[in-house]
Amino acid sequence: MTNDKTAPQGASLPELPSTPTGSSMSDLQLTVEVDIEHDGDPRPYPSPPLSDLPPSPPLSDLPPSPPLSESPEKDRRQSTSSNIGNGVDVSDNPRMYECLSDEEIEENYLGNIPPHHRRRHGVVNCPSPISSDGADSGQTSPEEHVEDEGPEYGLRRSKLAKPNSRRNGVYPKRVRMSVDEPHPEEIRGEREGRRGSTESNDTGASYSNALAAHVRKDSIAIGLDKLNGFPFRKKSLLGFMNLPLPSKVKEHQTKKELLLHYRVHIFVAVIFVITVSFVSAAWYFHDKQVEDLATTQKIFFDPRSRVLTLRDQVTGDDLTGHLAQDLPKWQLPLHCPISEKGDPNAKECKWKKNAILRIGYFKEGLIQCYNISWEYRNKNHVPFDCFDLGSAFWYGSSNMTNDMLPITGKFSFDPNVYRLKGNGVLSNVLEYYWLSSQAEAIVVDSNDPLHISWNDTVPGKVCLISNYTEPFYSYTQSLLPHLNYTVCNGVDMVETHAFMRKYFLSPSGPPLPSGNVLTHPHYSVQARDYDRDVTETEVMAMTSEIADKDLNCSTLEIDGNWQKTLGDLDLDQEKFANITAMLDSISASKCKMSLEITPFFHFSSVNFKEGVERELFVMDAGGVVPGLTTLGEDFAGVLDVSNPAAKAWFTGKVNNLVSKYQTSAFRFSYGTKAWMPYKPHFEHNDLTPNKIRRLYTEMVTSISQNVVFEQTSQSQHVGELISVRTSIKTSGEKTCLTNTLARALTLGLLGYPFILSDGFDLYDAVTHSTSGMPSMDLYIRWMQLSAFFPAVKYSIPPWSYGSACVQVAKNMSHIHQTHVVPIINNLADDIKKGLPIMRPVWWMDSNNVTAHRVADEFLVGNKLLVAPVVCEGTTTRGIFFPKGIWSDHNNGGRVLVGPKYIENYTVGQFQIPYFTRMQQYP
Repeated sequence: MTNDKTAPQGASLPELPSTPTGSSMSDLQLTVEVDIEHDGDPRPYPSPPLSDLPPSPPLSDLPPSPPLSESPEKDRRQSTSSNIGNGVDVSDNPRMYECLSDEEIEENYLGNIPPHHRRRHGVVNCPSPISSDGADSGQTSPEEHVEDEGPEYGLRRSKLAKPNSRRNGVYPKRVRMSVDEPHPEEIRGEREGRRGSTESNDTGASYSNALAAHVRKDSIAIGLDKLNGFPFRKKSLLGFMNLPLPSKVKEHQTKKELLLHYRVHIFVAVIFVITVSFVSAAWYFHDKQVEDLATTQKIFFDPRSRVLTLRDQVTGDDLTGHLAQDLPKWQLPLHCPISEKGDPNAKECKWKKNAILRIGYFKEGLIQCYNISWEYRNKNHVPFDCFDLGSAFWYGSSNMTNDMLPITGKFSFDPNVYRLKGNGVLSNVLEYYWLSSQAEAIVVDSNDPLHISWNDTVPGKVCLISNYTEPFYSYTQSLLPHLNYTVCNGVDMVETHAFMRKYFLSPSGPPLPSGNVLTHPHYSVQARDYDRDVTETEVMAMTSEIADKDLNCSTLEIDGNWQKTLGDLDLDQEKFANITAMLDSISASKCKMSLEITPFFHFSSVNFKEGVERELFVMDAGGVVPGLTTLGEDFAGVLDVSNPAAKAWFTGKVNNLVSKYQTSAFRFSYGTKAWMPYKPHFEHNDLTPNKIRRLYTEMVTSISQNVVFEQTSQSQHVGELISVRTSIKTSGEKTCLTNTLARALTLGLLGYPFILSDGFDLYDAVTHSTSGMPSMDLYIRWMQLSAFFPAVKYSIPPWSYGSACVQVAKNMSHIHQTHVVPIINNLADDIKKGLPIMRPVWWMDSNNVTAHRVADEFLVGNKLLVAPVVCEGTTTRGIFFPKGIWSDHNNGGRVLVGPKYIENYTVGQFQIPYFTRMQQYP
């Protein structure tokens, strides 16, 4: 084959010849035809398809590959020097392998590398085969040995022809190759020799084309797989020829080629980097914006979960609310973003066709608050908000029969039920206010139709539900539900309470009662009993005992049936025939007469007819005729206090009593089981039970300031006395006084500082009878406890138990006047702020957990610590002292430093443990 002729395209690879027995591995000849590209000829010569390859002998018939030397380059140098210098036949060297012919190289290498790059990529030229007759056809005789040296790499090629390798009359070349670094003179001489030799020129010209730049390992491997897997897959051509393996050949060597080849990759990488950069920058600035917005955000309400969070700025305690529990969970509000961009102090959320929520934020010092207002647009759903109680101690309103301080257990309260008895604190005052030991507070507008569920409907939460439901709100069918309340969170419990009292519970505190209302005790003619008539004789006997025993007296209350018929509003002339003498005896005992009045008018009373004719009473369900309520076994009409004409009419009747009998003190009571008719109708249809109580209080206090109320609401600005009766409870072998202390402390927190210890609750509303008298020991313990109340009333006179109890009464009156009254006078400023006179022990240290668990001690102001004995037959008790220095009045002024707890403090029957806080100097 010459340089003018290329291998025929589509030629198939020949079969491998079998190796004769006894032949060495060097006799194995492998001929692979490849496509090549001639110099100056840009046309490619593709390889034939692999499918045309003939079958090859199995791998087991092939001779094993010769082992590679650990130092191939060194061996080749030594072999080359030895062969050249000594004339040794290189065909006997087992390290030499056969070279591929031009056709085989062109077929396998694909000829895709330019000629001037071939030597750079390690491609070598093999001489063309000679004809059998030794002419210029490129064949080599079996005995002829030809050496050629590559011009650039110093390749020495040895070509031998073997007789047994004849193929179609042509001996394929057998080349022994080694790598050496020839001398420049030798290379130059051999080049000149070739130029002068026709045979060398023809042979060299046939190989002037460089081989392909890179051995396509995958193509060769696939081709050899057709030859039954000849072990060539993992070797490059140079490695197979025992040439030094170059470093990993790169397909493209110049920067331009690399950029051109990887332009898509680079473009994708650049786009990826730009995208990541933009996303990172956007995320950073978004977080920065959210952070900046959060610093100005004041209302934290998530409209998706409907969770409202109010966090303490110092301790991090959260007051968490779950709002709109009655609305469908899937319905989201409109225009209610989590972070407001407008006014940070206000947020409005609208549930389409259902409700509107408005939240306002305000702050004072470390106390921050939310005002929540609900406006519902239909009656299908009602305001239903719940707040987590957590692990804090909570104080405030409850309807538990046995008052607990703090609130424990669970309860539900519905003001629609016409029952004032048995509702705990809510029986006395209808206020919706709660304070926690974590300085959290909740106050609800008392004018809302509120239902309370404390740890009941939803365990662990207090739920506020507002709804106009029957029977009380039957006349308000056109009114839509609404709810308005405020939640606050602060750092100090006492400071938070003072803040709530100042802004929400009363605009100003009550004034101090005039006269000796707080200084001297009050007396009752009898225990509460509607069935018992009070006569002139009983009143004069009472006043005589008070005067004879030299007891102090503020008022003498005639709390029985002093009217001929309930609602006459005049003394019964038959029961009080000598009214003048009775009034003189009352004056001689240094007492003032007090009368019990009610808003009820018996249907047979002299004023009932007038009230019906003038429509001064509450109407029934039809709104046409007066509604009657049960009063024992009788029926009576109820004064419609929302009617201005009714208020004026009633006030005139009571003022007649004042002018006629020189009385200036009253007791106002309406605490019966059914104090309103069924489905009542009022002059104004926006009334709630709370508002009715407030209107009653304002009506009576306009007549006199010396009034005792059993029930009221929203009346913290009035200086009235709130009645607290003591119950007697027997548990096992112990009989104790109950409900007095816990209820008095709760009423003080609700803004009613003037608590009246109103004797014993001996009247059974079910049997309408009076139970037995308490024991003398319990009676003495009650007198000791009551001495530290702002006011006290004896429903059972002390002389009923003999002279010993009379002396105790005098001693307790002395303690009250010398210790309690001066403290009350000094607390005038605190009282105007709505702060209590009787205070829980934790008032001195609200962060002390032990102080919150003490329910049988109390403070009078911050000056006196009182630890009463409340159980019969008890002579010892444990006492907790809050922080401060305390002086013991029963043990010669012994000094105790708190916080401290003392067990087994000894108490005599006629002693009460009380301690004065000593002034500390810095």
